[in-house]
Amino acid sequence: MPETENQSNRKLFILDTNVLLHDSQSLFHFGNNYILLPPPVLEELDTFKTAPGSKGYHAREVARVLDYFTSDTSFQNGYATEVELGQGTTLLFTMEEEEELPFNLSREKKDNQILG
Repeated sequence: MPETENQSNRKLFILDTNVLLHDSQSLFHFGNNYILLPPPVLEELDTFKTAPGSKGYHAREVARVLDYFTSDTSFQNGYATEVELGQGTTLLFTMEEEEELPFNLSREKKDNQILG
C-alpha cells in the first residue's frame, strides 16, 4: 500500500465472510480506508452463492460487485493492484496465504486462516 500525505491516516480493515453475508453493500461503508479480502473469505463467499435466503443473495451480490470492480485488474506477485471502490475506499486482495499462523493456530479453521 503506497502511502502519501493524504493517505497516512487510512486504516486497513480485514473483512470476515460474515460481514459480507450480512450486508452485500458493506464494501462501500468504509470511507477513505483500505479493505482486504483474504483468500478464505473469497472461498467461503463462493460456497454461499447457491445458499437459499439472504446469505445466498448477499454472496451473489458481493460476487457481482467484485466482478465489476476487478474485471480489468491484473494480479502481480500474489496481490491485485489497488481497486478503487469510490469515496476513497481501496479494495485489496491477497492471493498468497501465510505459511505459519501465529500462536500455533490450526489451519483447519477458515477463521484462523483469515487471521493469518
